[in-house]
Amino acid sequence: MSLISQIDKAIEGFNKSIPAVEREIFDELILLTKDLDLRSGRIVQSAKNVKIIGQIKRKLEKIIITPDYASSLDDFTEAFKTVQNLQNKSFSTLVKDFSPPRALNAIRIEAVNSTMELLSKQGLQNELTTPVRDILTTNITARVKFTDLTGKLSNHLLNKVA
Repeated sequence: MSLISQIDKAIEGFNKSIPAVEREIFDELILLTKDLDLRSGRIVQSAKNVKIIGQIKRKLEKIIITPDYASSLDDFTEAFKTVQNLQNKSFSTLVKDFSPPRALNAIRIEAVNSTMELLSKQGLQNELTTPVRDILTTNITARVKFTDLTGKLSNHLLNKVA
């Protein structure tokens, strides 16, 4: 298998789980936001609504970090080793007695660690839960229409307007 094919396979394998997770998150957000205090279809600034934002953040983290997600993440990062092996094979065909320098292994380890960080709880918090919380907070304090809020959440999570 070529290097590009191996990389594509790893990315595709990881990405397969993303749409289902995004849909589950969006569905859960709609269920949770239906409990927001509304007046004339607009979100009210209230302690109850602020509490709901905290509940949503905690629920999002539980939805995202599942055993299936962790397994997909492990499989994805395992692909780094496969890619490194393919690169080493390729170099060894070009350079007689090729032996990878220790720095290459250190670079791979750092790449894996960076990837794990970005795709794990901390990275997801930065890329998903914090922006969702910001959307909720902004829309509650701005007293927007509930339908506008759901549209913004849909656009953020599903890249389409509800």
